[in-house]
Amino acid sequence: MNRLLQLVENMPFPSMEGELNDIAHANMQSVAISEFPKEEELRGAILAMLERIKDAYKTKATCNYLFYCWFDDLAGELRFSLVPDVGVIPFAGPVVVADGLEEIVDLALIDRTGYVLEEYQESEDAPFDDELPPLKVFFEKYRNTEIDGAKLEWA
Repeated sequence: MNRLLQLVENMPFPSMEGELNDIAHANMQSVAISEFPKEEELRGAILAMLERIKDAYKTKATCNYLFYCWFDDLAGELRFSLVPDVGVIPFAGPVVVADGLEEIVDLALIDRTGYVLEEYQESEDAPFDDELPPLKVFFEKYRNTEIDGAKLEWA
């Protein structure tokens, strides 16, 4: 968790040039929930980390962008990325918009390990099918309200 936070705080603002899906993939970061110790304050620690990451991006922003976060239950990872705010999201399947980061973190804490693919290769209970359930995603738009960046606001 500290490594990821240091990485985000020390890197320049990510590039927003190119195709939307390429930008989303290039800017994606993730943290395995299984890496976190089990403790009563885990939820708060993860939320605090995500808020610090959002703050780090805000201080370096060079354009309007969309921050988004979701839990990849197959990988057991909490993921987040940035894309330019162009009115399109980089998901091909159905998406349900989360009311807050808390919903995403709560999903992550339910299943901290992800799926073990070998267990499902020969099983009828495999979690893979043609119609996947909607993915719950938290979105937050950032709009720089002054060209020089003197005033920063979240929409």
